[in-house]
Amino acid sequence: NQDDKILNLLEDTDSLKDKQDLNEQYYSDLVKQVADVDDKYDDLDEKVENYEERMDSLKEIDEELKGSFVIEKGEKSFKIETKEVKKDSMIFLSPIGGTPVSWTVSDIKEEDYFKVLLGEEIDEDIKFNWWILNN
Repeated sequence: NQDDKILNLLEDTDSLKDKQDLNEQYYSDLVKQVADVDDKYDDLDEKVENYEERMDSLKEIDEELKGSFVIEKGEKSFKIETKEVKKDSMIFLSPIGGTPVSWTVSDIKEEDYFKVLLGEEIDEDIKFNWWILNN
């Protein structure tokens, strides 16, 4: 029965080789899946980084689109420097507290400044908030 033992041993060897081949294929597939997931995380990291850079950029732009200024006693105009102002910008001015005079945006130099002109000189400081809305 030596022949039967040899045949059984050969069958076991073939079976082990088949299992080893399956394990190697499984391992190879697993490595590929891990690499794919890693690539997706790299893509996601890049998207998050781009999003964070965009948000930082928008915050910087937002700071250029709003602010405050004080027209001091005796003055009649004030210039606000901002790169975000355009010829067709809508500029909103809001005095803090009451103001006894009228005002207007008197001049806009695109991507540089806008000027605020009061109807007359004032006898006390007036603080204004401003906001630019671009289309």
